[in-house]
Amino acid sequence: AEEATLRRVGPDFFAAHSVADLAGRSGYWLGQQGRLTQPMHLAEGASHYTPVSWDEAFRIVAEELTALGSPDEAVFYTSGRTSNEAAFLYQLFAREFGTNNLPDCSNM
Repeated sequence: AEEATLRRVGPDFFAAHSVADLAGRSGYWLGQQGRLTQPMHLAEGASHYTPVSWDEAFRIVAEELTALGSPDEAVFYTSGRTSNEAAFLYQLFAREFGTNNLPDCSNM
């Protein structure tokens, strides 16, 4: 299964593949490339994802969430394959943020 793969994709992969290139690939192909090794960001107007630090990734997420007019404008999606422990922590975060918008693959 893809979630158990040892394959990894890092900044070199994203430097070699533009967003347009990735959009043209199948979900199967994308999943076979491997798992992310660090946070990546697509800047407005950019054609490629670039690596960012964890601090920068959290700053970007916080900036986007605080810019919303209401917490209910956010949707916190998770996979049905998420562990119970991870899903529990994720829903705590969403509810603390102020929303119950927590769909997963079983109810979208």
